[in-house]
Amino acid sequence: MLATPSVGSLHLVALGTLTGTVVYTTLRFFLIILRAANTRGTVLPKSRRRPPVVPDPAQKHFRQPSEVRVGRSHENRGALVPVPEQNS
Repeated sequence: MLATPSVGSLHLVALGTLTGTVVYTTLRFFLIILRAANTRGTVLPKSRRRPPVVPDPAQKHFRQPSEVRVGRSHENRGALVPVPEQNS
């Protein structure tokens, strides 16, 4: 005579399968979301790419040769500081 599994063990198998499915689906979902967030804005289709910005020397907001950009911190990024004159 074959041994029949008890009802309790069948419930455990079903519960384990259900739990595994939920965990797998959740991890897969978050992986897809993270990949989408990670690649956002890096590659645009050719129809949506912006043309490169060509600086116009006639506009005043571009730096002059006598000025240097200093600092890497958040507060003074891109600050224009005059270069001291070199007297020789």
